[in-house]
Amino acid sequence: MTRQHLLGTVLALALTASAHAANVKVINDDAWFAEGPIWYQDKLFYVEYGRGTVDVWDGKKNAIFWKMDGCGPSAVLPTATGEFVVTCYDNNTIGRISADG
Repeated sequence: MTRQHLLGTVLALALTASAHAANVKVINDDAWFAEGPIWYQDKLFYVEYGRGTVDVWDGKKNAIFWKMDGCGPSAVLPTATGEFVVTCYDNNTIGRISADG
């Protein structure tokens, strides 16, 4: 009985996930390990760990906002002054990015 209940739950979750997948809009189909998204001032900022970049999506197109080889960024956050803080996994640092990248 428990096994049937578990199987039914898994099936229901799978059907729910596939039903919502049709509503997903892909904004970057070439992202290299995208992580740490943040919505800030009507733009989506996120890191691409594989490229060493912080990217920005303005609702229409993606652009590289900042890049640092060897950083391995894992998250980006805005500060109260309009700058950004980025965590660098590969070189074990936290960096500050100016408001214009």
